[in-house]
Amino acid sequence: MRKIWLALFAAVSVAASAASAASLGAAPLPGTSGKVLAITKSDRILGKPDAPVTIIE
Repeated sequence: MRKIWLALFAAVSVAASAASAASLGAAPLPGTSGKVLAITKSDRILGKPDAPVTIIE
């Protein structure tokens, strides 16, 4: 009986987290207004600018 409750709890948890993750993707983050900032000459770039991961300060 304990395994059944554990499986039911796991299924409900997965469904709830999937629903909350889907709703988070719909709204832009606070303070970003949905815009993507452009990289300028005054930005400091660590690493190669064309690398898959770029840190901009």
